Amino acid sequence: MAIFRDGVKVKKKTFDFPIPDFLEDAINNFVNANNADDTLTDCYLCELYNDINNCMHGELSDEQLDEIRDYYIRGGMYEHD
Repeated sequence: MAIFRDGVKVKKKTFDFPIPDFLEDAINNFVNANNADDTLTDCYLCELYNDINNCMHGELSDEQLDEIRDYYIRGGMYEHD
């Protein structure tokens, strides 16, 4: 599924397109949980994964969804290490 490094702080990315509120909430929840070393961070990552997929019905283009996936799901958030 997703690349996840327990205990590594991540930065929230600003995208050049509007993010639906429910997806923005999922991103915030994941980033905040991850950076607080919350034991449920993996659950927030699953929620984010699902909410990204829920945007496949017209809220965002395939390219925009791939950009979000590349950053949060495929490990782009760790490239600043």
